[in-house]
Amino acid sequence: MSRHIWTCAIAAIITMGGARASYAVDPATAPTTSATTQLQVKITEQQAIIASQAQEVTHLRATPMAPVKTNIDYAALVGYIIGISGCIIAGFSFYIARKKYQSDIRPVLVFTRRDDGTGKKEWQIENVGNGPALRIQIGDQDSKGWENVQDYYPLAAGTRTSLQAVYIGNVLAAVYSDADNYYYTSGCRGNQSNFFKGNKYPDWIPKGTETEPYSYLHKAQCKKAASGIAAMLGHSGKKSEL
Repeated sequence: MSRHIWTCAIAAIITMGGARASYAVDPATAPTTSATTQLQVKITEQQAIIASQAQEVTHLRATPMAPVKTNIDYAALVGYIIGISGCIIAGFSFYIARKKYQSDIRPVLVFTRRDDGTGKKEWQIENVGNGPALRIQIGDQDSKGWENVQDYYPLAAGTRTSLQAVYIGNVLAAVYSDADNYYYTSGCRGNQSNFFKGNKYPDWIPKGTETEPYSYLHKAQCKKAASGIAAMLGHSGKKSEL
């Protein structure tokens, strides 16, 4: 027992001696009473700051978040969207109604070969559209081009008329308009019919009408023949001595 006590005492003396030796080696590192007090004050201040921040965090967690305020007026935004949608729907509805209206008044002329009632075939033109065909011009093409162009009376929907001025009939065309002055063109070559929007022959010059196709041509031929006879006789405006 006494031996153990002596061993502990010797160890304590050695430890104290080492501590004194370390202070002797580097006295600057030895803590002083004033430095220890300042360190304790700083530690206390930091602990107080940490405690205050913890209290703030706890308060924020316990307090409900207020809604974020923005400058967007959602009621006005919804009103704008509804207004724009209404304009788009109104424009589309107007477009559909306009297309239907044009379809309801659009005439469509077709060329047909029918019996004239005497057993002979004749060219006729028929309006198979929904509206009346106005300002009708019909041309009969020959080797010189569209030489035979005639004006025709309007055709109501579902009616037809004979083409008295058609002589060749290889290529036929009709230009006409609807009640809104939109023009269309119908063509017939052989047994094929075609339809186009717009006036495909704006340079046509009619040479007769539906009621007077022959008389007009006859007058023109007579005038041409009279001019030829006058040229042959050397007519200068003087009275003949015969």
